[in-house]
Amino acid sequence: MVSKCEICKNLFSTKSALNKHQKYAKYCLDKKQELIKYSEKCACGEILINPQFLKTHTEKCIQYNYNTILNDKIALENRIKTLNETISFQQQNIKELQDKLAKKPTTINNNTINLQPLTSDWLNEKAKLISLKHVDQGAIGCAKFASEHSLKNRVKCLDVPRKKLQYIETDGAIIIDNKGNRISKLFFESIMPQIQPIINVKISDMEIKLNETENIDEKLMILQRLNDLNIILKKVKMLSSGEPDILKDDFVRELCNLLPK
Repeated sequence: MVSKCEICKNLFSTKSALNKHQKYAKYCLDKKQELIKYSEKCACGEILINPQFLKTHTEKCIQYNYNTILNDKIALENRIKTLNETISFQQQNIKELQDKLAKKPTTINNNTINLQPLTSDWLNEKAKLISLKHVDQGAIGCAKFASEHSLKNRVKCLDVPRKKLQYIETDGAIIIDNKGNRISKLFFESIMPQIQPIINVKISDMEIKLNETENIDEKLMILQRLNDLNIILKKVKMLSSGEPDILKDDFVRELCNLLPK
């Protein structure tokens, strides 16, 4: 059976003749050394004598493709970890600033304000005006929306440092809401049916973009945005059920600063 030397392309009648040739033929050895200078090594260990051979090989090489995907995955995870650390650091700074603001002396204004009853119909109607922009801004955005729409002329703050709110029920009963627990639940309960479908549609759109893009940086931004949207939806659900969460405390604090005194 004829054997062919892959280095010099000469033909030999037997395998042993080919092996002897490749071991001792000077011109073949010289050519082999020359090829090695320009060779490329794949992740699987195979050496290819030129870039074109390497390109063709790597398109089908399982080990090469596995290593590429693994490296991309590690890089993506590292970027996400860095982003999460940055977000955590920024949230801590915001919390410290909010705590400093809360400690500032506040003057209580006892001026009489005529309040209208706070009803479910009113809350549900005003909730139709909310958008993703409001909840995206967290406690500040929600409190601003509530003070300008849902709770306008319906709730007032009696004591900012103690977070004491007052409103009137349908039967005319005056309710003093310490810590804003009732107001918070009523508000988030009213916006939940409006904000949930808005966020779900946004999540679906972002997932489509995630599947379509091949850009790593864009994937990272989309993944971070999806994470933020899921957290927002989870927190709104919790507060609409009256569960405790730091968002409730921040929301009531911001609300007390925005509402009439």
